[in-house]
Amino acid sequence: IIFREILAFINPALYYNERRIVKEFFFPSMLLFVAGVSFSYFIVLPSTIKFLYAYGESMGVTLFFDITQFITFTIQFLLLFGFSYQLPIIMFLFTRLRIVKPDFWKSNFRYVALILILFGAFITPDGSGVTMWFVTAPLLALYLLGIIIIKAKFKVNENNIKNITY
Repeated sequence: IIFREILAFINPALYYNERRIVKEFFFPSMLLFVAGVSFSYFIVLPSTIKFLYAYGESMGVTLFFDITQFITFTIQFLLLFGFSYQLPIIMFLFTRLRIVKPDFWKSNFRYVALILILFGAFITPDGSGVTMWFVTAPLLALYLLGIIIIKAKFKVNENNIKNITY
């Protein structure tokens, strides 16, 4: 509802081609955001909380979230996942705006994989690698999806990059 109201406010100020671009990116962006929030809520968050409680019990520490801490932790986790699932949209935008060439994403996969692994390790609150991979694996899959979409949309010829059709 909030995004719809923002679009209703901004829509009169946009030209036709700008409206078309906003509509082209709005649905996939919302779909990816909802997918990220759902994945976090149903898979990552329960396993993270279960691990934190099990880890605390094994140390003899009683973990107790009050409702404010729990809600803050949950909302931050959900928003972080929702926004991190925008990766293919960001990749597509950078390519469409010609900030980077379409072959950039494929040639730098190993660096991006390292960055995403470090990102997964940084945002997970526990020390287990399991939760880190719950974060990293979908982001790597989304990155590969972004590469596939960019390759299909921009018709990259591997041998002759100069003939890119935008």
